[in-house]
Amino acid sequence: MLVGPAKALFMDEISTGLDSSTTYQIINSLKHMVHILNRTAVISLLQPAPETYDLFDDIILLSDDRIVKLRDELSVPYDRSKNHHAALATRRYGVGKKELLKANISREYLLMKRNSFVYIFNLIQLAIMAFIGMTVFLKTNMHRNTILDGGVYTGALFLSVTVIMFNGMSELSMTLAKLHVFYKQRDLLFFPAWSYALPTWILKIPIAFMEVSVWVFITYYVIGFDPDVGR
Repeated sequence: MLVGPAKALFMDEISTGLDSSTTYQIINSLKHMVHILNRTAVISLLQPAPETYDLFDDIILLSDDRIVKLRDELSVPYDRSKNHHAALATRRYGVGKKELLKANISREYLLMKRNSFVYIFNLIQLAIMAFIGMTVFLKTNMHRNTILDGGVYTGALFLSVTVIMFNGMSELSMTLAKLHVFYKQRDLLFFPAWSYALPTWILKIPIAFMEVSVWVFITYYVIGFDPDVGR
């Protein structure tokens, strides 16, 4: 583990089962390594010997799962002039905007294929609702001459808009289920929020057109939006 490129090592109770002499030798070796290679090691030990305790550069004291006695030290702003220029990142993300967008499009497309059952079920459900809507507004030649006719016509349009809108509500549960992953990866600078949101929006456009096409194809003539069946 020490050979890899990791710059920070977090070790929990590495002295368990070891005698004090062996623990001292290990901690001493780690001390030389972090000083020579400019690394950071955070190590928790259970009741270390005094000579092992003295090897540490800094001590973190915990009380009730909280760090104490560090407020004054943390209140001092970090002096960036002491940092090595090579340690500063010149780019916020590892790749360019185009690569980020392509990666998120690929992932969103993969998730849509895995959840294809949901979209197929939505289309079937929409077709059933279309047949129900046809029986409610069964009039192949809808009149538009009176206020009553206008009310029926508006009601049919309202039903269409409402059914199409609520048919996409199943996306909400899947979106909420992915939120914790999105927040974690965004905060870890995997990608910016826009590169995650754009593919989600763009790839859903064909599905929206497909759902609307199913509804219109089944209901347009039977409800009476146009007396020409070819339209």
